[in-house]
Amino acid sequence: MMVILYTVVYIIVMKKLQVCVMHRGGPSASCGAKGSQEILHHLRAEVERLELPCEVESINCLLYCQQGPNVRLLPDGKIWHKVDAQLCAQIVQKLKDDSDC
Repeated sequence: MMVILYTVVYIIVMKKLQVCVMHRGGPSASCGAKGSQEILHHLRAEVERLELPCEVESINCLLYCQQGPNVRLLPDGKIWHKVDAQLCAQIVQKLKDDSDC
């Protein structure tokens, strides 16, 4: 009698939100100058409150300064521009929807 063993490996890739917090002077407005620190704190608080499987971190630049504040979702690569409280709610809802199995 032959016994075949199978090993199933599940790889769980944790989602990560990156919030640009770059703040530079001069005529070019940056995400940090447009309130991205508040966005960062709000997203962190919501992810923690809802116990979502996502890390929220700051990043120095996403290369879309004129369209900021900017938030990127990894590993998907989706980037939201001009993020405000209403868009934060949509981002959190996407994380909730994605975590429902």
